Amino acid sequence: MKFIPSILRSSLALLFLCGVLATALMSCDKESNTDALRRKYPIPTELPEATCEGLNTVGAHFDSILFVANYFPNTSSWGSPTPENGVRAYFDFLDDDTPYIRVLATHPIRPEEIDPRRMNSTIWYFPIEDSIGLASFLYVGNGIEFSTKKVGLPKQFSSGIFFDPIDSVLCGTIPELTLIETSSIDIGDPVIYDTIIMRDFRIDVPVHLGRY
Repeated sequence: MKFIPSILRSSLALLFLCGVLATALMSCDKESNTDALRRKYPIPTELPEATCEGLNTVGAHFDSILFVANYFPNTSSWGSPTPENGVRAYFDFLDDDTPYIRVLATHPIRPEEIDPRRMNSTIWYFPIEDSIGLASFLYVGNGIEFSTKKVGLPKQFSSGIFFDPIDSVLCGTIPELTLIETSSIDIGDPVIYDTIIMRDFRIDVPVHLGRY
């Protein structure tokens, strides 16, 4: 009579073990929501191609930080939507009616578990003078916050940027540019202005006639 309960106990133990193994295998195969989103919307690992086709892309290295503006198709369900997937370029005017092209490039806002950083870059390009009047970069994330800018770039820094008035496309590259820190948190001495090196800046944007 003791033989049957022993078999039952062995069978139940075997079933329990199989159940544990099956659960473990299912856990290994099931992709987490965060991993699924990262696979669907991967954080870029390289700059966009240097093109002049109006592809609406902006990218650069700011020191060791890779900045790529137009790579995530943001929607209202993912927080604040970014215009044109993170890039706007349009004609604006100074107080004296001098025309210039303002380019606003935003590292698209993503869920904290995917990418907690906030970054944006701004360029002012003056087509009549064929010069860049302002270049700036803002970074917030990982306990660090800083903003930088450079005003009135010498002519040689603008030589790689070209505006096509027929297709209304601003494109080109800036090999290297030093931006001066204007404010920071937890980076260097807050009293001493640090610098950030912008390298391999690439831009290829269609330019609109007014703000949008």
